[in-house]
Amino acid sequence: MILLDYHNVIIKDALETRLKNEKFDPIDMTVADFDGVTYHISTPEVKTILQISLQWGCAKELFEFGAQDVLKREYGEYLLDTAEQGFDVTLAIDLEKVPEDTRDELIGKVSLLKRNLLAAPFERAFNEQQECEKEGKTECKSELMSIHYREEEAIYVKSNFDRITVIFSTTFKDETDKIFGKVFLQEFVDARRRVPALQNAPQVLYSIREPPMELRHLNLKDSDDISYVTFVLFPSHFISIDTRQETISRIQIFRDYLHYHIKCSKAYMHTRMRARVRDFLKVLNRAKPEVTNAEKKTASGRTFHEEVELRHFYLLRVIGKGAFGKVRIVQHKSDLSEYALKYVNKAKCIELNAVQNILTERTILELIDYPLVVNLYYAFHDDENLFMVLDLMLGGDLRFHLDSYGRFNELQVRFYIAELILSISYIHTQNIIHRDIKPENILLDARGHAHLHDFNIATQLTSSRPYRQNRAGSLAYMAPEIISGKKYSKTVDWWSLGIMAYELLFRKRPFSGSTSEEIQQSIINDMLVFPDDIHISLDCEDVIKGLLTKEPKDRLGYGEEGLKRLKSHSWFQGLDWHELETKKAQSPYIPNNDSPNYDAVHELEELLCEEDPLRPHPKSKVPNMQELLEIDNKFLPYDHTKQQKKLNLIRKMGEKIDQAKYNAQGYQELNTRQ
Repeated sequence: MILLDYHNVIIKDALETRLKNEKFDPIDMTVADFDGVTYHISTPEVKTILQISLQWGCAKELFEFGAQDVLKREYGEYLLDTAEQGFDVTLAIDLEKVPEDTRDELIGKVSLLKRNLLAAPFERAFNEQQECEKEGKTECKSELMSIHYREEEAIYVKSNFDRITVIFSTTFKDETDKIFGKVFLQEFVDARRRVPALQNAPQVLYSIREPPMELRHLNLKDSDDISYVTFVLFPSHFISIDTRQETISRIQIFRDYLHYHIKCSKAYMHTRMRARVRDFLKVLNRAKPEVTNAEKKTASGRTFHEEVELRHFYLLRVIGKGAFGKVRIVQHKSDLSEYALKYVNKAKCIELNAVQNILTERTILELIDYPLVVNLYYAFHDDENLFMVLDLMLGGDLRFHLDSYGRFNELQVRFYIAELILSISYIHTQNIIHRDIKPENILLDARGHAHLHDFNIATQLTSSRPYRQNRAGSLAYMAPEIISGKKYSKTVDWWSLGIMAYELLFRKRPFSGSTSEEIQQSIINDMLVFPDDIHISLDCEDVIKGLLTKEPKDRLGYGEEGLKRLKSHSWFQGLDWHELETKKAQSPYIPNNDSPNYDAVHELEELLCEEDPLRPHPKSKVPNMQELLEIDNKFLPYDHTKQQKKLNLIRKMGEKIDQAKYNAQGYQELNTRQ
């Protein structure tokens, strides 16, 4: 039974029936809840004396953390010194002696018996933190309190000088439950970031299989069935008695609500699936649509000569999600070629102040064309969304494989770092800095080749601005010079590549911390250390050390000879760089193409949560906001088959091109796609 209230409603009803209606009938009732708590409500001797007993497997642990003191404070004379046999706690209430004006308060307090029992470790942690703060300590040496409330599931509470960390583990035996749980937690985390009123709520983190850092010393077993939800509570969340009690109650009910939400979502999905069967059949029928010979009027099979729009594509599966957009597989209706469609909601783009990022990404993608980069094919927009049609990479990103299958071996990492050296060097020749190289932004094709992706925060250097100084990127992969606020150039990408190489090999990053400030200090000050338990070659170590050199001018990859130094390093001996560049080399890691190499959660979210699924919208002639006007004016349509547009754009950016050479030979740099 799942009771989605702070109170136990069965106890509450039993008390209300007897106190408010003065019905003192005998009762002997045993009930259990979702956490395996057993309640016994009875009148064993006198029908006016009601006993409420509770038995819970973790009660002994809770008493070690001060539960007896909490119960005495809350229930006073009603708490029996000796509990009913077979139970951990017993309250005895003489119904005839309860004053009428205190009945409601007593009913509420008694129905919170389980909640108050579980409050003990929280209250102890709150007191420890406040004691540390009062004494001005910067470290709080408190024990990690573990409460094993269900089989294989536990709550962990730990105080520190500036926060309380609460972690609860939960088990998903069913694969679909795990996916629903991940959807719910992601929505929960997104809501905190998106809704201003929720931004002062506790920070919430979610991890699957691998325990959070605070639990690593416990040597908990890794299991695909176990997930961890972490709440980070700051002093504002327990500053007063009322705030404390509300925080404790909400975190406790969250556990039950998570599983209740999963059950409701599954029921809702079945209902919605029935309602959308017709839509699914349409999608299935599109898988191999019939195209008559009459329709294929050109050698390429293209029948569309007008500007490309969303209606020219079949919309297939959702395979990714970002802060304000999604990625889905689409199929061109004319030649049935499959692509990845990245679409960004204009309103969210404006709300998150990301208009320039999107426009920059759109411009940069049109300028680059390389076998080991995710290339742009088409760009267009309608009233609601901006669309970019890109290379489809069915092998998934490196983060997916790292999380799903564990660390990569040295041979695999060498191959991917070599391919990324080529793609990074290529964009550097175009004066582009990526600034966000990390496993999430490296996509594999079906044959296991690595492609550089996501130019959302990339920037292009010019002769008048050969450096940048603004902060951009993902903190854990950020070079020291960016964190320090110094001027930086292309070498920041080599640092990020070094961090990623280390992470792929050891499944952890070389510089870490529990807060943003600690991570920054680690990147700037800490020495590079390699783990003792995983062996890699000295050549491999040397490359990573070279990439993670804190002084940019000494970093491997720096300067005009940087690429040559990288390619000639002994770690890459035996690699054929031309074979790598043309993707003819055999990858040492082939993704499993029999199953999706992306998170199925994104498709599920669309089924469950999307009230207005993607569909073609008209293009208004007059945008209604200045930002929308800028988007519509600058996010120009693009068709990779019309290279003259690319030439015109390059001209606008001031690059001199030999027109005669272009007319005679074509602009060769634009024809490198394999």
